[in-house]
Amino acid sequence: MKELKRLFSLLCMCILLTGAFCAAADDAVSMKLRMRPGEVFIYPETVTGVWESDDSDVVSALGNEFTALDEGFACLTAEDENGILYRVEITVLEEAQNPEDDVPPLIRAAIDYALNEWEQADGKTFERSNKYTKWYNGNNAKYGWCAAFECYCLYHAGIPMVEWTKCEPHESGDAWSVKANGVGKVIEGFNKMNRLTFIPRTGYLVVYGQKSSGTCMHVGLVTEAQDLGDGKYLIRTVEGNMSNRIKRYCYIYDVKNANEEKANGKKNYTYIVTNNYYSPDEQYQTDPDTFQYTKQVKDWYVYRFCATWF
Repeated sequence: MKELKRLFSLLCMCILLTGAFCAAADDAVSMKLRMRPGEVFIYPETVTGVWESDDSDVVSALGNEFTALDEGFACLTAEDENGILYRVEITVLEEAQNPEDDVPPLIRAAIDYALNEWEQADGKTFERSNKYTKWYNGNNAKYGWCAAFECYCLYHAGIPMVEWTKCEPHESGDAWSVKANGVGKVIEGFNKMNRLTFIPRTGYLVVYGQKSSGTCMHVGLVTEAQDLGDGKYLIRTVEGNMSNRIKRYCYIYDVKNANEEKANGKKNYTYIVTNNYYSPDEQYQTDPDTFQYTKQVKDWYVYRFCATWF
């Protein structure tokens, strides 16, 4: 009996110490996140220490990849070789019964705005200097305008946004975006806000990379992300600057094959990837007048989704 009491006391002490370790250390590099079960978050810094979760049933850690497993709270900590403590507090929220009901009104407004731009364009070809580039850079700005198009639509729908150079960690899950005119700038801004993810949702931005070049090439807006189970999602998008037009695409994205590996730090992106998106089955190819069901470019892959909300 005494042995049981002693073990129980030791167990309680360990629990208290674990909680104190997570709650204390005011000088730690801290971050707070909200996630959904099944979502994966990649910690943006390189930390030499081993990440440990105080509740691995809620959030597990494998390297710098955190996976939300169940509703609850978990604190993840790591200490690097210089003695710097890193701490991430993650609240995992239960998935809505119908994920589409969970989409914020501002995000819905942004999708509607982008779809209206697509309808009004009616397949016309845009010059490299157009209303989207001029909105960001002023007159006579000429460049690939996919990012400018997406940001233009989010901005005019009323979504708060911050210039990509001034982005900081954004803990609130409210509708928010980066203001940028290039794909790399979009990635850098959302990375600074800790809002890059492998899990798609309606209203997220999707960034595509190209295997042959090892760089990120294009960004679109997810108008619908339907969970098909087993890590597969039916994705529908609206995308600017595809053959100088605004187009819509529909494809299957497989999160199990989204195993990109960062090789060159934060700005220069090189990846080892597999084929993580492809044409949907015929049962989903029901609207060929609206969607294209083939890849934009043969060797493209989905790099990440940018969480405009969560």
